[in-house]
Amino acid sequence: MSYSIREIASLTGLSQSTLRYYEKEGLLNNVERRNGVRKFEKGNIEQIRIIECLKNAGLSIEEIKEYMIYSREGDSSLEKRYKIILASEKRVNEQLRNLEATKALIAYKKWYYETAIKTGTEKALHFTDPESLSKEGKRLYFASHLPFKNEKSQQKYDKIIEK
Repeated sequence: MSYSIREIASLTGLSQSTLRYYEKEGLLNNVERRNGVRKFEKGNIEQIRIIECLKNAGLSIEEIKEYMIYSREGDSSLEKRYKIILASEKRVNEQLRNLEATKALIAYKKWYYETAIKTGTEKALHFTDPESLSKEGKRLYFASHLPFKNEKSQQKYDKIIEK
């Protein structure tokens, strides 16, 4: 069964112009044209899912194109595709760590402002020792103030805090 570009756009949530761009860049293969009308096949839907997955993982169009070319080569490119997937997984894990750190800081700031609003002032929350915070405040503070990944950055930060 074949699908029109409108049907594929509706199914995938992508715009028709994005689908045309993917085809133009060589990311999609076997897109037929009948009387000037693009006809997509079931296999193109899976290709689009992979393209969007790799794009969401942070790969550039050129990197995705490379992966799609390798996928057309069959078994001879299994190792190459595997390496791209491993690199994608690493990028996604880094994105997740960054999002978790962001979420933790937002949770702390939410608690901070809720507490300040309840007490009518921020003064009680200006502290030199986080141990003076409530149990919930401490938990949120320490979760949101995790050490820096880079040791030099952590040392610089520690010096600033000590002042």
